[in-house]
Amino acid sequence: MARYTARRLLQAIIVIFGITIAAFSINFLAGDPTYVLIGDMRGMTEEDIQAFRHRMGFDRPILVQYFDWLKNAVRGDFGWSYKYKEDNWKIIVERFPATLQLTVVSLILQLLVSFPLGVFAALKRGTKWDSFSMVLALLGQSMPSFWIGLMLMMIFSVNLKWLPVSGRYEGIRSMVLPVITLSFYGIARNTRLIRSSMLEVLGEDYIRTARAKGQTERNVYIKHALRNVLIPVVTMVGMDLGSLLSGALVVETIFAWPGMGMLTVNAINGKDIMMVQACVTLFALMFVFANLLVDFTYTILDPRVRLQ
Repeated sequence: MARYTARRLLQAIIVIFGITIAAFSINFLAGDPTYVLIGDMRGMTEEDIQAFRHRMGFDRPILVQYFDWLKNAVRGDFGWSYKYKEDNWKIIVERFPATLQLTVVSLILQLLVSFPLGVFAALKRGTKWDSFSMVLALLGQSMPSFWIGLMLMMIFSVNLKWLPVSGRYEGIRSMVLPVITLSFYGIARNTRLIRSSMLEVLGEDYIRTARAKGQTERNVYIKHALRNVLIPVVTMVGMDLGSLLSGALVVETIFAWPGMGMLTVNAINGKDIMMVQACVTLFALMFVFANLLVDFTYTILDPRVRLQ
């Protein structure tokens, strides 16, 4: 167990180191960051430009710039936003709860819908219920999230006027459309995965042995089958956290949800490089830590992992 934990932590540290390099490199994607940050240079002399470059530290060697940026990032200092005229970390702290709220509620909805739907489809294999579940899953995986969001907005907000179009501060009703949009694809994919996992487990020898010993179908499903189905489900949850965070970029933009996704899009459009670096770093770190949590959960669900 100790060796497994140490190996996973070492791998996570290596990945985080690569993340910091990728985030720092955003500075130079559009060329000289000096000209990107200055924008309109009308009225500026070459001396003014060089003075700005020196003040920002862009005239120093790349490695020196990187390690200074990394040292500041570890302390939570991601620089100053030229778009919002505030400290980047302060803005992120204000916006992050909105994204976390949207992501957590969407993940809970995915599990509450896809798990029973997938299990029931496997138990009713070949029936109309199974066919209905698979058709629904196919449709969910075929439709992009931005199209789903626009259609839901048109039907329930514009035509029926049941729900608000956008905004976070109008109560729970304002979360309904963004949450459904963000979780729709995951529900479809996870239903198919849980169904196939359940069918695979039900075909194992230990399931037949449990039935041969006279155990009820209820005990077979709950005590033997579902525990093993949880292993791919845990992997799925880790993947979902990453996909929900990346999907938040689109969904938050569509519904004007004031979270990290919309903040990142606005920073990209406004060429706010330091804000983009901060958002990318935070998104990537959350994905790494989510996967670490999934790996450690494996050791609880599957003792074989602890023995490797």
